[in-house]
Amino acid sequence: MGYTTKTAKQRVAEQYPVKLPNMSYEIILEELAMRNDGTLFTDKDIHKDVKTISKDKIIACRNHFRKINDNTPCKTCSVKLQTGVGNPFYGKKHTKESLIKMTKTLSGNPRKFSSSSKPEKQIEEIIKSLGFDVVRTYRVNEYICDIFLPKFNLIIEYNGDYWHCNPKKYEPDYMHPHKKKTSSQIWGEDRIRIDNIIKYDYNLEVVWESNFDKKNTIQNIIKKYERKN
Repeated sequence: MGYTTKTAKQRVAEQYPVKLPNMSYEIILEELAMRNDGTLFTDKDIHKDVKTISKDKIIACRNHFRKINDNTPCKTCSVKLQTGVGNPFYGKKHTKESLIKMTKTLSGNPRKFSSSSKPEKQIEEIIKSLGFDVVRTYRVNEYICDIFLPKFNLIIEYNGDYWHCNPKKYEPDYMHPHKKKTSSQIWGEDRIRIDNIIKYDYNLEVVWESNFDKKNTIQNIIKKYERKN
């Protein structure tokens, strides 16, 4: 459907270069792809209006140009139908038990499931270069922490200035466009997280993105705990 420089027969032949018994077709209509006002339309214009579900015939899906049978939408269309209230999990929250189970999976398979940022990986490499064992994506009860140094029982959390609303850059009433929370709300949540991790008898240091001087920052933290020991 739509404007093309070739004939319908040529276009169909390109889709079916080898004639097979189960791939038979018939051209039932061939007309100019022209509107009443003389403008041409393409297949993309048609796909915008083509339905993706049919009970009694096979039709082209606008997203993947697939063929749909049995009243079943393609994967992309299905995902769209499940957004918002269409999602069976809409409005539901994980229980504390399910969160702990998920964090165990994440912590137990860090290489497969880790979503660590580039700076977190850099911190890990720096610590290794200084001769210390290090664990990235470390679980503390329900929390997934960025970096753990067993020698000092130390958690290092890397905070991006934007996602954690660095107090040096953002006002308390700033509304984060993605998190839909104010800076002070984000700080409060981070504070609760830090306090709870410390309650589990861990040392904890926060490294802010704008203060991260790579090796010097990490060396200074390690020297601090070496002096304590």
